[in-house]
Amino acid sequence: PFTRKDVEQARQGQVISRLVEGEGDRYWEVMAPITLGGTAAGAVAAKFSLERADRLGSRTRRWTLLLTAASVVVMGLLMSLAVYQVVDRPIRTFLEAISVLRGGATQARVRLESTDEFGTLARQFNEMMARIDRFSEELQTRVKEATAELDQRYQEVQRLNRLLFDMQRRLGHAERLAVSGRIMAEVAHEVGTPLHSVAGHVELLREALSPELLTPEARRRLAVVETQLARVAGIITQLLDLTRRPPGEPDRVDLGQLVRETAELVGPSMAAAGVTLHVTTEPGLPAVRGHGTQLQQVILNLLTNAMDATPPGGDVEIGTSTLGDHKQVVLEVRDTGGGIQAAVQARIFEPFFSTKEAGRGTGLGLFISAQIVHEHGGTIDVTSDGARGTVFRVVVPAAEPGA
Repeated sequence: PFTRKDVEQARQGQVISRLVEGEGDRYWEVMAPITLGGTAAGAVAAKFSLERADRLGSRTRRWTLLLTAASVVVMGLLMSLAVYQVVDRPIRTFLEAISVLRGGATQARVRLESTDEFGTLARQFNEMMARIDRFSEELQTRVKEATAELDQRYQEVQRLNRLLFDMQRRLGHAERLAVSGRIMAEVAHEVGTPLHSVAGHVELLREALSPELLTPEARRRLAVVETQLARVAGIITQLLDLTRRPPGEPDRVDLGQLVRETAELVGPSMAAAGVTLHVTTEPGLPAVRGHGTQLQQVILNLLTNAMDATPPGGDVEIGTSTLGDHKQVVLEVRDTGGGIQAAVQARIFEPFFSTKEAGRGTGLGLFISAQIVHEHGGTIDVTSDGARGTVFRVVVPAAEPGA
């Protein structure tokens, strides 16, 4: 409500207005003077409620806040999109290209067509990668060429080493043959000449003796002399044969075929002795490089010894197989005889050592066989069990393809 003071001020021509706030209500009070002839004749008082204005202002403030918030969100989204397009996407593109490059693919490229700094950087990166790609291809080509040349040189070195080893082996063998040949020639001359003379005199003695003196006992003794003379002559012949090897250049030899051929040779003798021969050869057996006649001599000697050691009704097995991914060929001869004692096994390959009865062997068969196997770059060994007989095992290297 207006006070007296307000009325006095209105009389003086002043306009009075103020905001009045009550409980739950707000309004404006206005008092304006009415003048007549320059004199205040009265005053007009009015009261205006602000409830509607407050509602309108509140609604306006809410909309303002909502629009402001929406504007902030939209601006944020627009700025994020702009940052993604201008900064984040190019950086991700670079990182993907670098990741591909880290994996070893030099064909990695950055796909950016913009004209800003990132586009310039992308073009520089792509040019750099193109140079690296060309350099990598050139380097790989040179490495392949160098590797091929190195492999060729390595193959040549291997071939030269094999030739050198073969030449050294042949030279050593030739030196041994030269020395032993001279010795054997002297032995043949020094022993063979009187031996033939003794044999001739024995034959003359047989013819010169009268029937009265040539009794059965005398005949038996002369037969023993002739047999031993023939044995000595056989030993000299074998020693001379040993010094006359090798017979020509080595060749590719099918050891399986050689085993089958030798088995056919001794088959009748085996059957006559009551011994069953079993032959097993592995299919696709690689060839060996050597002398077929010498290797057949080894097979024949092992089969003959196995037959001699096996009683009637027994079995002799001969077979071939491979070792070390077909890089070695194995020959095994197994009998069902009484076996060989350990002390005898240690000397079985010595010259002039024999377990056969006197007059049945020279003791050179296994010695010569071992020499042949060693000259072919192989090994020969024996294992024996009294309950299961004896096994001779020969291992020789397979021939290289094309050798």
